[in-house]
Amino acid sequence: MLLSIIGHLLDYSEVWALFIPLAVWRTHRLQPGWMKPIINYLLVALVFNLACDTLSAIGDYYYVQQKKPPAYVNNIAIYNLHSIARFLLMLQFFVLLKRFSKKWNVYILVAFIVSIIAIELFTSESLFSVSGINGNLFTVEALLSLLLCMAYFLKLIQSDVQHFRYLKDFWVVAGFTTYFVINFFVFLFYNPLFRENQTLASRIWDVHNISYIILSIFISIALYVHPRDNY
Repeated sequence: MLLSIIGHLLDYSEVWALFIPLAVWRTHRLQPGWMKPIINYLLVALVFNLACDTLSAIGDYYYVQQKKPPAYVNNIAIYNLHSIARFLLMLQFFVLLKRFSKKWNVYILVAFIVSIIAIELFTSESLFSVSGINGNLFTVEALLSLLLCMAYFLKLIQSDVQHFRYLKDFWVVAGFTTYFVINFFVFLFYNPLFRENQTLASRIWDVHNISYIILSIFISIALYVHPRDNY
């Protein structure tokens, strides 16, 4: 019974977890301008994830009735679009934060666009596939995002900042770093695993859902903390 409840909570964690940072933002509306892409991500992610879970629930209903769901009852394309939106908003966050040169940000954006085109042209996976998430897209997103995060931490270590816990941007980047480190290999091997063992793949996706909760908590901390003048 308890495991079943936990399983259901994890299944819908991509929706309810977002209400944690959104609740914090509701009481801490005054944020730096460079936090706007993160707030926009929370709102965009909520819309995408609600749509995904709604379509998933409709699909489950059809399967219970032993009927084939209509073609539109598929949330895979939404997951892929979510990946693109998340990366672009995260990149915008780094652009506004002004930790890197403009060339670096442009290189990362160009690499992402070229990767998407290459995936569409030279792989069997598509942004609008209905057979499974675009593992190549998610893996590229994770790789480029981790490059941004590692470059951020390198800059931070080289700075004079001593107490990172008072930095909003530190908590945001720490959250995304944790999320992508945990999920890099989940994204990379999810589709092959799903084709071989759907039950195991579903359990592995629970790891992703747990990491999404962690990401939401880190963003909540970022929205809550008050930067100190002397750190």
